[in-house]
Amino acid sequence: MELSPTELDHLPEISLDTPKWSALDQYLEEYYAQLGSQGKGLKTYFDEFDKKLEGLRGIVIMGGEPGSGKTALALQIGFDTAADEANIPVVIYSFEMPKAQLVTRLFQRVGKIRYRTLQQKTTELTEADRQQVQDTQKQIQNIAHRLFIRETKDFFKGAKDGSGSISAVFDFGEQIRHLEQLTQQFGKPPLVIIDSLHEIPVDQQYGRELKQKIDHLMLNLRNMCDQTGATILLISHQSRSGQSSGGLQSFMGSASIEYTVDMALTITNPTQEDSPEKERELSVAKNRYGPKPKARLYFDGAFMDFEFVELISSLGVAMPEKAPKKASKKKDDSI
Repeated sequence: MELSPTELDHLPEISLDTPKWSALDQYLEEYYAQLGSQGKGLKTYFDEFDKKLEGLRGIVIMGGEPGSGKTALALQIGFDTAADEANIPVVIYSFEMPKAQLVTRLFQRVGKIRYRTLQQKTTELTEADRQQVQDTQKQIQNIAHRLFIRETKDFFKGAKDGSGSISAVFDFGEQIRHLEQLTQQFGKPPLVIIDSLHEIPVDQQYGRELKQKIDHLMLNLRNMCDQTGATILLISHQSRSGQSSGGLQSFMGSASIEYTVDMALTITNPTQEDSPEKERELSVAKNRYGPKPKARLYFDGAFMDFEFVELISSLGVAMPEKAPKKASKKKDDSI
């Protein structure tokens, strides 16, 4: 009996000359040559906290309840990194605020300018206010060539099906190429700030369910981090139940967050006061590289500025000093 052809009859021939896997001995020399190339991690610019933490590196997720100052702290770390003499570029992907609002926050913090002043036309400002705004603009301009802000409208593209509809999609391949170009330009991989994880626009096939979307994003963010060498500071929403408990379980979306990130930070408000100037606690819930310090910060909401107060132990009390404490250095507001 003659058999009818099947799909198996049309399979392509497989070459037997497949590349051999490389054994570890071929990689050891390369590994030895690149020792120390990762550096010591990036700073938060809270000196005592940084000494304990030993640097931000890899994928760092930061969560907190609404109004805790997550974006303000991330923007502060980003600006201080760009202002540092280390010449590290900073890329901010802002999916929750337009670029103008972020720049307004920069002016508030750098120049200690109140929000209502920045809402007036320059012709309506007093001479003193106008001079203050101009001086602040010069300070920001000095480091602006290392700051790159991308907002949601930058990611809108027409649909491939020719329907004429448009949607915003974060193309990881395209963004990886841009980050690699920045690394070549500045000689160092960038700090990437994403605000926020849950608002990154993705193709509809990955965005129907939250868990599916987060799993897709974390897989691609891991690849982006590993391929570019960038430090990624990822702002995240917290679940309602997790806002009081804190820790890794407080991040909303998927267990892939817990397993993928290298470090996890949480910002909490221990006093729960309604004042715009509040005390905050910055905690390290996960650190793949070791120490998990905790610090008390002061958040000046009028100027979107955080100041370091002290390190605190897991019991919530100030940590004792091993040696006599030197005169405290209050953070210099002039950047």
